[in-house]
Amino acid sequence: MIDFRLSDEHKSIQNIAKSFAEKEILPFAADLDKKPKENEQLRKDIVKKAFDLGFNSVLIPEKYGGSGLGEIALVMIEEQIAKADISIASCIGVSACIPEMILKWGNDEQKDYFLNSYINNNSTPSILGFGITEPYGGTEATCPFPGRDRGCRTLAIDNGDHYVVRGNKTFTSNAGIAKLYGFIARTTYDEPMGKSGIIVFVPDGAPGLSFGKKEEMMGFKASNQREIMLDDVVVPKKYVIGKPGQALEIIIDFFTTKAIGTAALMLGVASSAYEYVLNYAKQRNTYGVPIIDHQIVAEKIAQMKMEYEAAKLLVLKAAWHAENNIKRDSTYCAMAKVYATEMARNVTISSLQVMGAYGYSCEYPIEKKIRDALAGLVIGPTNERLRIIIAELEKQK
Repeated sequence: MIDFRLSDEHKSIQNIAKSFAEKEILPFAADLDKKPKENEQLRKDIVKKAFDLGFNSVLIPEKYGGSGLGEIALVMIEEQIAKADISIASCIGVSACIPEMILKWGNDEQKDYFLNSYINNNSTPSILGFGITEPYGGTEATCPFPGRDRGCRTLAIDNGDHYVVRGNKTFTSNAGIAKLYGFIARTTYDEPMGKSGIIVFVPDGAPGLSFGKKEEMMGFKASNQREIMLDDVVVPKKYVIGKPGQALEIIIDFFTTKAIGTAALMLGVASSAYEYVLNYAKQRNTYGVPIIDHQIVAEKIAQMKMEYEAAKLLVLKAAWHAENNIKRDSTYCAMAKVYATEMARNVTISSLQVMGAYGYSCEYPIEKKIRDALAGLVIGPTNERLRIIIAELEKQK
């Protein structure tokens, strides 16, 4: 029998995240959006408090110091945090996904080192970052074909017990604030990524690691997206996760978790916009009645609610599959990311239409929700690329 009810554990983590978001983030959300530079320390303080609550370690098993609550719990956390501010939620989400990569693909020594040094450090649990996109393109970095002018351009030259890494990454999550970064690279241009691709980890402050200016984004204002330059960075081989040639497999698995996270962020953006505009439609009167009593407004409210609930079911199904190790089906994750991001776009724009000029005003939160929702369409992989992947996977069945 199918049971759609959340477990007591999931309800608890959802309530904790909701309370945290409402008390620690929501009162400052407008300032974080409008004055991100002036409030950089505030953002760091909020993230630290979130880590103190264990939001970054829900995918880590108890034996490694995490809660082991799993993918559904992370969806609960990211949705509730994103209702207050998507940038904070994204920072937490990326930092929560990377440890899972280390646990799945790292050896015992790497698990102990990275988890104890950066993730389960009780005094200062670290923000983590990961760089895939390059100036040449995002999906391009995972192109499987050999060649200097295609695929990942970041080169890792084998030099005995270490690699010398050179290349550029752009739009890197948490760039400039993370304490540890993961990157996709290749050992040679002459072999396809299936033979040459590797995942390297580089600690902040490593010689040759530098950052460009912070990208001024349309939304996600409080996030840190920067170009990262790797100028002959020495990476000991003990900092390389997996074996040469496994990078694409690792990245695809990472994208499975990350896609669910992106979808959860969009649930938060959409639900907060919907709740706000529903209350507005009940209180705003025209022609002597609340505007929700006008048929065209009622239709929009109903459509928003239906799309949100459908998206949430798909996201939770994808998370359930991932959590229960039922064949890491990328189809569900891809569909969840595409549907939830497009749902968030639709819901936020419909919210603006219900509010009219007030929805377009910067004094109200809906314009921010629209800017944040639009980012979901192009956060990698893009929805266009994911549709191709979904069709390819269906063709194989």
